[in-house]
Parts: sequence; C-alpha cells; structure tokens
Amino acid sequence: MIKFNNSYRLAAVSIAILTGGAACSVNRVSSEEAAKPNIVVVLIDDAGYADFGFMGCQDLKTPNIDRLASRGVVFTDAHVSATVCGPSRAGIMTGRYQQRFGFECNPSADSCHVSLNELSIASALKKAGYKTGAFGKWHLGDQPGYRPNERGFDCYWGFL
Repeated sequence: MIKFNNSYRLAAVSIAILTGGAACSVNRVSSEEAAKPNIVVVLIDDAGYADFGFMGCQDLKTPNIDRLASRGVVFTDAHVSATVCGPSRAGIMTGRYQQRFGFECNPSADSCHVSLNELSIASALKKAGYKTGAFGKWHLGDQPGYRPNERGFDCYWGFL
C-alpha cells in the first residue's frame, strides 16, 4: 500500500476542487467569454519530474492528473527559478525573477511577502476579464493586504 504525505493529499484535494468546481458550473457565458481559453496552473511542491503517470511513473497512480495532462498542454522542459517553494511561487505569480523584488528565501516567522508593487498573474487576468481562484498553499504573505483575495483572486481556499 502506498502512503501519501500531506503534499500529495493537498494536491489531490486541490485538483478535485478545481475539476469539481468546473464540472458543476452552470453559468451561461457570453460568446466573448467562450472565446477565452481556460487557464489552470497546477503547482505542486516537492514533486519530481517523473512522479506522475503521464510522465512515466509506475508506482504512484495519478489517473486524474493524467487525464488533465491528456486534455491540455504539458510543459516538459520548464524550470523553476528557485530551489524552494516560496520564491518559486513568487516568481510564477509575478512573472518576474523573485530576486528582483527581494523574495529570495522561504518566508520566516517575521512574515515575508510579495511587495504590493508587484502585479500578480491573478490581477492581470482579472483586468482581462477572467474569474480567478487559488486553492491550497499560498506562502506569499499572511498579513492583511498580502493575502490571495487582496492580490487578485476572486476565490481562495487553503492555508496562508
């Protein structure tokens, strides 16, 4: 029997919420909204290149992730800009090297955050008319003003 650590459980719950929420949506969309592609970014900490079925893993079964991969775009040669999760997340959320705005290490107890001068991908997508959501670990600032719903996300469920 395979035992899953908390990272894998969180990933599974996050993906279930994403796919379940999308499947349950019954809102009518305008033709303009229908022309926009759906964008789903799945960021999973501490997962290796071949830790999923669609990448060749034989010992971990990931049928739902495999199904998402078969129906979407899979980037097979992407690299993060940091070796730890917080700075990598900051880089992805802003589209900038995190060293350029002082987010080089994981947040500590004294509360590190992404500067309010940095535009988040969620804020940029909202300006383009998208609805945005984030699920799971935030790790980009836990103080008021720096939380997901204050950084462009319409919906957030997870832990800071």
